Amino acid sequence: MSSRENVLQKYPDLLTVKHLTEIFGVSKNTIYKSIHEGKFGVPIKCIGRELKVPKIYIEDKYFRNHHSKCS
Repeated sequence: MSSRENVLQKYPDLLTVKHLTEIFGVSKNTIYKSIHEGKFGVPIKCIGRELKVPKIYIEDKYFRNHHSKCS
């Protein structure tokens, strides 16, 4: 596990917008704008009145090293 993934260890499995602002260091407005414009890039769940993102999607999209193979 990379040190970047370790950052996510303290967060629950379902991340709130507040969690996302802490993780990415941006404002709530930036997160909401990105979500509503379809630019956030991971599935969002609406639970009650809160938007939540499964942490596994954040780990996979933003924190894991994805190396492409070039031939």
